[in-house]
Amino acid sequence: MVNEEKIEEALRSLSRFLRHRMRSKEEIRRHLVKKGYSGDVVEETIQILERSGVLNDELFVEMYMHDALILKFKGPRLIESELLRLGVDHDIIRRKMNEVLEKIDLNTIVKEQLRFKKFGSKEELRKYLFRRGFDLHLLNLDDLQGGE
Repeated sequence: MVNEEKIEEALRSLSRFLRHRMRSKEEIRRHLVKKGYSGDVVEETIQILERSGVLNDELFVEMYMHDALILKFKGPRLIESELLRLGVDHDIIRRKMNEVLEKIDLNTIVKEQLRFKKFGSKEELRKYLFRRGFDLHLLNLDDLQGGE
């Protein structure tokens, strides 16, 4: 039996950690372990958060991808890499990425973000988008602003 007081303490310690943005299950796990909680307390706390809907990796991935694409102008490759570092399961990332990319027009997002940028050549545009994490084969570069 896990000590209920320790679980309550762990939940309180997470309130500040969860204040700024949603977190992945692995981020929660790492945070609690770093704070010195036992494995049993960590796992029980995670289960409580999952049952209450506060912790949901699928929703987390969807929201993270949306914010990264729209607000931070990061491409799918960069987003995938970040989510893997945050400890999200690769299958969830791939599934959600496919769902998100089916719902949005990546060219429209890129075109809107590049509205005020000028590039001397298509090669400069390619390099910029590649650094931002975009797979160039998913984009129609002829349709984007800036280029030869």
